Amino acid sequence: TFTSPSTTVRLAQKLGFHGWKELKNSLIEELTYINSSQNHVDPNMPFDENDSFDIITNSIAKLLCDSILDTVHLINQDELEKIVHKIDNAKNIYIYGYSTIISSLQHFKIKMRSIGKMVTIIIDTDQFPYYIDLTDQYTCSIFVSYSGESEALIKQVKELRLLNYDCIAITSIGGNTLSKLADITLPLSTREKLYSKISDYSSHESVHFIFELLFSCFYSLNYNYHYQHNVQRSQKLDYERISTVQILKEND
Repeated sequence: TFTSPSTTVRLAQKLGFHGWKELKNSLIEELTYINSSQNHVDPNMPFDENDSFDIITNSIAKLLCDSILDTVHLINQDELEKIVHKIDNAKNIYIYGYSTIISSLQHFKIKMRSIGKMVTIIIDTDQFPYYIDLTDQYTCSIFVSYSGESEALIKQVKELRLLNYDCIAITSIGGNTLSKLADITLPLSTREKLYSKISDYSSHESVHFIFELLFSCFYSLNYNYHYQHNVQRSQKLDYERISTVQILKEND
């Protein structure tokens, strides 16, 4: 287009990149991801009104499996390792998020509690300023948002970054505001539209998988200790649970 190099550089910097080459590489990476979809099920409309229950069953199963595999391909192992070690070193773990992802966050909280690591889930935006005062260098702050443009979350991240506290983002690809502000980002499977969809099947499964992964990797850092802690706790709290099904029976 006969545009001067200085203009392209200014454009790239205005969009949050260091220069034109970084913008170009980011665009190529995003387009490659979008065009590489192997999904045979539309994440937004995985079934229609004429589908039988059998077709719906198989479509949803395929979609959830695809969402997990898509998430696996997006994960940077170095970034994952950094987050797991931040969780390990943290005295306080604060997770910010809301909407349908709360069930996955609660599940993560319960599993972490079972091995002695406490997690606080913050969904009330009125309480956000309170947790700024409670945050310090021993706090791991995680923000979860599919769009990465939630006004309340963005404001909280900006406040924490002004205080030089690290922030972790779990969000969609594409360089949204949340991912640009965060120190570390784990990307979600990004196949769904924001509104034109039956439900958030894919993004919800992606969030759930990432927190299952974070729990498992953290568990592995001190495998034997966590296993013994969990077993002893379960024996103490769940001693009344019995089953006549052989596969469920514990060894005496």
